[in-house]
Amino acid sequence: MDTVELKFSEPEPKPRTRRRAFATGALFGFLVPVFVLMFLPTSFGNGVDARRSQGQQLAGSLQTFIRVEYAKRGYLPRDFPIPTETFSAEYYQPANVVGRPTPSSAEVFMIPKDDYHPTIRLTFEWAGQGEFEDLGATWGP
Repeated sequence: MDTVELKFSEPEPKPRTRRRAFATGALFGFLVPVFVLMFLPTSFGNGVDARRSQGQQLAGSLQTFIRVEYAKRGYLPRDFPIPTETFSAEYYQPANVVGRPTPSSAEVFMIPKDDYHPTIRLTFEWAGQGEFEDLGATWGP
């Protein structure tokens, strides 16, 4: 009696199934993480950080302007005029004063145009880094 060996093998997947598997892998492996990363930063904030960032950027620009004037003259006059229209934006404007806490440092203030955002103080050394400090809002949460 002869025995017949039966060999079972998996059927070859159809090309349509391969394309569907590739598309599903591409969707979950690439597109989903890209969309998650695109919308992640906006899901945690409500715009307050962007407004505060605007004030800090304006203060940094004003700091650079004051440092250049200090480098030109070798000193900064006590009644140094700040071009407020140059350093104003939608949410912040500079105070028209340059503080002098020590002879080797200065400070500028950015005032919010509404009562909900904090006043920002930037204290900096003439030849060093600056430090931001939120002084608080005048009213609101």
